[in-house]
Amino acid sequence: MEHNFNFDRCSTENPFSVPEGYFEDFCRRMEVLTTPKKISLLQRIRPYWYAAAMVVLILSIGVFFFQSRKIEEQNKQKMAEIEYNNAINKILVDETNEDMIVDYILAGTD
Repeated sequence: MEHNFNFDRCSTENPFSVPEGYFEDFCRRMEVLTTPKKISLLQRIRPYWYAAAMVVLILSIGVFFFQSRKIEEQNKQKMAEIEYNNAINKILVDETNEDMIVDYILAGTD
């Protein structure tokens, strides 16, 4: 591979420079970077707090859905019982007449 770059046209001056006072303050800045930060108890506990909150939230949602299903099944069972009772009552009302009721009342008074 050939390059057509002419190094003679380049300047001999260094294009990079260091900010003024950089090396005088270098040791102090390195100490700040290397000294460990003091972490408070709250900062240590915070991730566990968030995890516990998420677990509680997920369990609450699970319980809510479980309870709603249970309530739905109970409502279906109650509706089935009501329909059954209505059907029985309709059969009893349709097939009884006044004579049967009078006979029942008279039989009970003995």
